[in-house]
Amino acid sequence: MKISTVVVLVLAVFANMFFWSRYNLPITPSDSRYPINGLSFNPFQRDHSPFDKVALKKEQLESDLAKIADKTRSIRLYTSVDGLEEVPQLARKYDLKITTSAWLDTRLENNIREVEGAIKLAGRNRNVTRVILGNETQLVQTVPREELIGYLDSARKRLRTPVSSAEPWDFWVRNPDFVNHVDFIAIHILPYWLGVSIDDAVNYTFEKYYAVKQRFPHKAIMIAETGWPSDGPQRGAAEATLTNQARFIREFVQRAEAEKVNYNIIEAFDQPWKSATEGRAGEHFGIMDAERNEKFSLAGAVLNDPNWEWWMLSSTFIGALTIGLLLVRRKTLKFRSKLFLAVMIQAVVTLAVKLAQEASGQYMSPGEITFWTCMITAQALLAVIFLTDTAEIADVVGERPLHRKFIPHSVKKTQSRAPMVSIHVACCQEPPEMVITTIESLARLDYPNFEVIVVDNNTNDPNLWRPVEVRCAELGPHFRFFTLGKWRGYKAGALNYALKVTNPQAEFIAVVDADYVVEQDWLSATIPYFKRAAVAVVQGPQEHRGWDGNLFQRMENDEYSGFFRIGMVQRNEDNAIIQHGTMTVIRNSAIEDVGGWAEWCICEDAELGLRLIIRGWEVIYIDHCFGRGLTPDSYLAYSKQRFRWAYGGMRIMRRYFPELIGLRGNLSSAQRYQFIKGWLPWIGDALHMVFTFGALFWSALLILEPLQTDFPEPIFIYPALALIALRIVGTAWTYAARVKIGFRRTLLAMCAGGSLTHKVAKAVFQGLFTSGKPFYRTPKMARAPRIIQSIVTAWEELVLGLVLCGAAGAILLVFGTINDDAVLWSAALVLQGLPYYAAVFTAIVSSISGRHSEDVKSDVQPSALPPPASPSPEQLSFTA
Repeated sequence: MKISTVVVLVLAVFANMFFWSRYNLPITPSDSRYPINGLSFNPFQRDHSPFDKVALKKEQLESDLAKIADKTRSIRLYTSVDGLEEVPQLARKYDLKITTSAWLDTRLENNIREVEGAIKLAGRNRNVTRVILGNETQLVQTVPREELIGYLDSARKRLRTPVSSAEPWDFWVRNPDFVNHVDFIAIHILPYWLGVSIDDAVNYTFEKYYAVKQRFPHKAIMIAETGWPSDGPQRGAAEATLTNQARFIREFVQRAEAEKVNYNIIEAFDQPWKSATEGRAGEHFGIMDAERNEKFSLAGAVLNDPNWEWWMLSSTFIGALTIGLLLVRRKTLKFRSKLFLAVMIQAVVTLAVKLAQEASGQYMSPGEITFWTCMITAQALLAVIFLTDTAEIADVVGERPLHRKFIPHSVKKTQSRAPMVSIHVACCQEPPEMVITTIESLARLDYPNFEVIVVDNNTNDPNLWRPVEVRCAELGPHFRFFTLGKWRGYKAGALNYALKVTNPQAEFIAVVDADYVVEQDWLSATIPYFKRAAVAVVQGPQEHRGWDGNLFQRMENDEYSGFFRIGMVQRNEDNAIIQHGTMTVIRNSAIEDVGGWAEWCICEDAELGLRLIIRGWEVIYIDHCFGRGLTPDSYLAYSKQRFRWAYGGMRIMRRYFPELIGLRGNLSSAQRYQFIKGWLPWIGDALHMVFTFGALFWSALLILEPLQTDFPEPIFIYPALALIALRIVGTAWTYAARVKIGFRRTLLAMCAGGSLTHKVAKAVFQGLFTSGKPFYRTPKMARAPRIIQSIVTAWEELVLGLVLCGAAGAILLVFGTINDDAVLWSAALVLQGLPYYAAVFTAIVSSISGRHSEDVKSDVQPSALPPPASPSPEQLSFTA
């Protein structure tokens, strides 16, 4: 192992350990001690709730009381029926006093039963020292005021035990007459729910207590509920963490004991069932968890996760092992790429372990388990996309040596015969001058033995194909033109027809799009590679012309260049390139071997290439310009082209899924990796759409029901933001290494590519779940639409971008910038809109860019080019 690899591993290990240690710094709040004055007692187990009507077992009640006997002097019940009648008698064994209650709601019969139960329990048990009828019934308006007063007055007449009702502190201040119906004032002060910072929480609690005491100086006052959750969403400035819970309870208890305040802490045990009514925070108010394990002590240091060192060691071991295995296989990478790869891998591993840590601390209902399963699956897919992008970036910027780098052959004449090539040009409703320019460039090829077959299908207007037919006739017998009229099979149908009329002597089939101007040495520089019998395809990149004076088309050109300078070069290393239907030369016997072009697929070129590779053929990519075509000249055309590619790609993936996962066929693991990796960015775009609509739905709930809706766990947000950042940084970095067009053009190319995210996402879903989408021509040389028409082309993206920004602003208005969760969520919403802003920008640019393709026409205009002469015997002598 190289020293640089060891250094990178050490740096990754120390960085990970530093992260975990900083995230889990201990705090040491003021010490307090047990027993405290009172604890709310809900005896429900992790998988039970009061709604289940499950009988509470006497043994379990006694076990729970034994666990808290040394921690409190009294307990508060919230009902006096359904099994809790046993508690006072059991509590005598531990010398625990009882504050019993009646749970009142909208059901009259239930309320009468609850009140009678509380009165009977107090009358029969001397250790019941207080009775509370109703819990925040006036706050949530579940019991009419006069009905509650009736219950209170009746109970006071029948009992010597003090009676009250529990409400928030401000209710009593605003309703002083209500005090006449109680023996003491039971107030709730829960600073977390009110968004009070932990720094101010204890002072806030006592400030409100003394406000009530000052208002009613002659009435006994009890803080019937106060506390802090150990987990949950941030509320204003209030953060729900274990260290904050420990700090609040320690500081509050210390002060309450010193000032002789009567209080009750909510609560003894975490109650998972409360998530249905109070959200995630409601589950975590216990000083013990749902398994009855103590969360913290009242003295000494406190950690947010006492087991954090095990999580740190797990992430360190997994990260170091993964990094080591990958770097051993990439020994030639530069140090900066090794470090980049190590940091990204460790980040993914650490986030995965943090996700496991978060999940382990949750109390999950079946619905929550389903939600977490879906989210973890999505996060895993994001991680795969993230890591594959990272690996390619590292290989490119680390200048990993290319083992399959092919260059054009230089040609000299010998006594060998030049094999015949049949060049096929398929066209459909194309401008005739453009097609004529293409076939005239083919007439200038320096290769001595070829024919050109032009096939026009599904073109109803003879004015489009007749000039092409005439020019083919002028160029001689080696140029043949066929018009098919209405024809099935899209472009593949036309190419299959061309195969039928191909000269039987043709050993190779070359395909070129109808808008290309081809370099003279195309065939002479590529055919020699077919000397190896295993080679089926020699492919050149797509290059473009006529974009110099048009900003939009330059953006398109630069975006295409990224794939051909980076993606295709890397795929070629594993004999796994995407065959695209222009500037490609194919062995005729290989096409026959796999049965021709697939007419079911609108991406027949990529499909044929995959079939050839599955059958074990070799494909070669030469990163050299052999011809230049035209870019789409409107955003509509550009987006339709990408929709077709993505839709066709998904159908190909569906068809060959068994081969791609290794169940059949001859694909190597590297080839399967390259093909799946190539489609992952499109799947990522589909995930982006899912996340967008999910985020908007969640935002609506947050805005409409802010108290009942929690923000998503930040651990779910970070991976998506990290992937956005990686794609931006990675694209800029790899373009600087391979495409080399400068930062401004790179940024605009990213904008063009990102603008297609929504269109690609729609294509992915339709490609995965439908089969009947038509072939979309990519129109060339059509005038770009006006600005309003262009914006209409991207109207869905415009709406989504505006809604995301509006939702972000509304979240900040509702929750304020003091809430870190709200700020993070709003930032995520705005960043989620980047592709939509890019779409609107790119659409506008397409309509206002200066020079259009139709003004450029082509770099070579139709001319009176004479037909090529028949090859002489000397010309037929050809080899590399």
